[in-house]
Amino acid sequence: MKNIVPILVLFLGIEAAWGSDDLNIISQQPYFSIQPVYQSWTGDNDFTFSEMSVPLQAYYPFNRNASLSLQTNQAMVNGDNLEKLSGLTDTQLSLNYFVERVDAVLNLGLNLPSGKKALTLDEFVTSSLLSYDFYNFMVPNFGQGLNVSGGITWVRSLSDQVALGIGATYQLKGDFEPLENMMDKYKPGDEFLATAGIDVRLTETSTISTDLIFISYAADKFGDVEVFESGALFYGNVQYKRYFDFNTLSLFARYRTKGKNRIAVAGGFVDDENKTVPDLFETIAEYRMRINQNLSNRFIAELRFYQEITTVAAINVFGVGIQPDFRVSQNVSIPVRLKYSIGLSENDSRLNGFEAGAGIYFSF
Repeated sequence: MKNIVPILVLFLGIEAAWGSDDLNIISQQPYFSIQPVYQSWTGDNDFTFSEMSVPLQAYYPFNRNASLSLQTNQAMVNGDNLEKLSGLTDTQLSLNYFVERVDAVLNLGLNLPSGKKALTLDEFVTSSLLSYDFYNFMVPNFGQGLNVSGGITWVRSLSDQVALGIGATYQLKGDFEPLENMMDKYKPGDEFLATAGIDVRLTETSTISTDLIFISYAADKFGDVEVFESGALFYGNVQYKRYFDFNTLSLFARYRTKGKNRIAVAGGFVDDENKTVPDLFETIAEYRMRINQNLSNRFIAELRFYQEITTVAAINVFGVGIQPDFRVSQNVSIPVRLKYSIGLSENDSRLNGFEAGAGIYFSF
């Protein structure tokens, strides 16, 4: 299950905590969206790696205190000299309940194993490449086991200018079969996530927010044997927003670093000196412009800097994009996304990325 769920709850809680005593953290706008996206990367020697995904999202509030959200995907991945990989992904459900008396949001999440598993060896190679996050594919993996998470986020307005939020989530991970014909099942380690954030209203038209996120992992198991311990993950985020009537400027920066992994050797664990997840620094600038009551557009520029790891050289990714949104009626809109990226690695290799998508968003 994606770790973003409790983080989004925290953001929503902080923004809702400002101002009045009548908090309304649970959005009252149900919606359904589907937005096919094509993403392609071309590297040296014209190597091409692409994914076509069809993400589906739905959100429904039962009342002002409770809501349910659903997310799943259909995806197909192709690459030169790579096995094609296609199918459904896991289905993720999230139930949120706002306890008004203590200004807290309770979250129950389920990752239902509807996605493709028990891959062939060639499919597994394709899936491994898919997980490199500098590609930034919409679907970085297809399926895992049954995961269950429970979390709580507390939000509080400290003043008219400052709001605070803290949260914690624990995720129980089930076992599954990554490769076909395995002798036993693989169980990823359970996860614990803690997050804290503070928002400051600088002026009537500008805000700044900072967030710290820490994730630790229990040992992975193959059958009943512990085989791997993933290092802890840390994120630090800061975001600035400025409102200009109907337009909005947003500047975002994030730093990510991961501790050393540990590998089982002769009945014990030793540190793995080779990182499997690179440190990351990224910045995103976005300007949302309302052109008229039926059309708005987002202009996006991003920079992502990835540290070198054992299997991949250091790489810098530069991207620009636009996201027009056409409002057909009060309840229906058509979001569009177009993006072009360039990736430059320290060994002088180059990647060219292209992304295009269009879908439908229906609220009721």
